[in-house]
Amino acid sequence: MKFFVWMGSFILVILMAIYTIAFTVFGNGIVAQKIESEIREATKLDAKLSTFTLSMSDFKIVLELSKSNKVTLIGNYSLFSQAFNIAYRVNFEAVEELKNLTNAPLVGRIFTEGKVKGNMAFIEVDGLSDIAKSDTTYHIELTNLDPTSIIAKVQKADLASLLRLGGQSAYASAEVNLDVNFKNITPHKLDGDILLKTINAKIDTALMKKDFNITLPKTSFVLNLGAKLHGDDIDYTYKLNSNLANITSGGKIIPQPLSIDINYGVDIQELAVLQPITGAALRGAFKTKGIVLGTKKSILVKGTSDIGGSDTTYKVALKEFQPQSVLATIKGAKLQKILYMLGQP
Repeated sequence: MKFFVWMGSFILVILMAIYTIAFTVFGNGIVAQKIESEIREATKLDAKLSTFTLSMSDFKIVLELSKSNKVTLIGNYSLFSQAFNIAYRVNFEAVEELKNLTNAPLVGRIFTEGKVKGNMAFIEVDGLSDIAKSDTTYHIELTNLDPTSIIAKVQKADLASLLRLGGQSAYASAEVNLDVNFKNITPHKLDGDILLKTINAKIDTALMKKDFNITLPKTSFVLNLGAKLHGDDIDYTYKLNSNLANITSGGKIIPQPLSIDINYGVDIQELAVLQPITGAALRGAFKTKGIVLGTKKSILVKGTSDIGGSDTTYKVALKEFQPQSVLATIKGAKLQKILYMLGQP
């Protein structure tokens, strides 16, 4: 009998100790110090848990990753059903202070808030954001912690702000609208579509002149991308039209295992505009069109071109994305045009 009394007393003491550490003000202080220490060690940031309160049914956490970047979580939960309902707010006023976490040259502000509800078997996330001056809403569903559905709508995102956020110079400005409706993103069960459009898009010719010494005429462009996902297939169309270049592409891609059946067309009025991308001092006009067929093991690119004023056909064979052979027939190329394209006298 004494043994059972002793065991009962021991278990009661353990439970009281757990309750004190986990769910009282005194215990919250101890737990907060431990969590704060772990976060600092993992992030290499001078992070601070400015608020940490946890009871048996609700909690509030305010994590200051740096002076300008804060995460707030407020919610309730059930220990028995493992259900939860959490309101979150992510307010990063200076993401450049988080370079230890992002591993990318991000600059600027990121804000989002919303709610997370459900249990460990099924979770729903509903939120909004003003990233890049946009009006953004999103709904995400997770099954067993794996994303299975994503629906997002981005309206009037500022392209220049997006570029600056990514640490890039704002060589172009535009309003970007994006609709993502992925009802199912489970591998081999894809179901959804995506649509991207630009409005009032322009190249910053002054910045191109300053950074690359490229003189461009007043340039505007329109970009449209549409894709439909079904099963294993992704069918897409892409169009970029401007007074400097027209680029089109479309066809079918199967991601896993990779299979490609697409066509492409490129009509560039001035190659110099691509110098920021290619790093090559090319100039002049260039046209080509063709098809890309194959799998990861073997891809064939076939096309035609007017390079150097010629009548050119080409075939490029790739194995594991590495060129294996190049066959080209060039007729009537003009040496003067080729030298000009290469920036040579």
